[in-house]
Amino acid sequence: EQVLKTDQDNALIIADDCEVSDEEIAKFTTLYTETLVDFGFPRCDGNIMVSNPYWCRRYSNFKTQVYEWVTKPSGDNFMNLAIFYDAVCVSGKRELIMDLKEYLFKIGSTSQSFYMHFAKIIMDFNVPLGFFDGFVFDSKDKEHKNEIDIKKGGIFILVQSIRTLSLEHKLMRTNTLKRIQELKEIGEFDKEFASELSEAFNFLSTIKLKSNLEKLDSGKKIDNYINPDNLNTMEKDLLKESFKIVNKLKKKLEHHYKLNYV
Repeated sequence: EQVLKTDQDNALIIADDCEVSDEEIAKFTTLYTETLVDFGFPRCDGNIMVSNPYWCRRYSNFKTQVYEWVTKPSGDNFMNLAIFYDAVCVSGKRELIMDLKEYLFKIGSTSQSFYMHFAKIIMDFNVPLGFFDGFVFDSKDKEHKNEIDIKKGGIFILVQSIRTLSLEHKLMRTNTLKRIQELKEIGEFDKEFASELSEAFNFLSTIKLKSNLEKLDSGKKIDNYINPDNLNTMEKDLLKESFKIVNKLKKKLEHHYKLNYV
């Protein structure tokens, strides 16, 4: 997703015994963000940057925030939790973020309803494939008539489903494909389904990138929409098969977390 367009997504965990003052840290993080802008990395629209105090905290303060994300269910809290769970250490003491993730696993495991609510967002999106394997289009969206939002209808459902299962199983992996492999290794998926999921994820990501490259060449806006009519027969068949696999995964989570009752 970050091949053609990327922005800043970064945070800073400060050790509790760090003697640098909050004022000095704020000055540094502001300069850091501005420097990245100068380098060509635009600001994050969601303000997920070290210059935002929400994402620049002392360790103990972050720990309190993680507790709130888990115990006070809301759309924003679950989004922030997903961002945090997917984060990787790029510099400094890796133990700080690892310890916070261990804490997340600990408090999250105290309530099965937490995982249910974390997974529930996948129910807001439908896989755009009809009963007879025909593509289903959003009739309300006139701007993208005869187009499919491949992210909402496929990639997001798959990524969030894998993220939720990984969180429940306390996996430290952040890469979706590696999470699928670890879930297979612990018995959550059989070998065939894990392979299907990986292939579906790779194909959906590739077809989205291909579409955006074509739009870039023609001066069009880069987005998540694709027109199936622009695909060849093999690509259409692979897209349908990928959507079927995503739908199978979605049904697995519906059953596992009883999402129809949340």
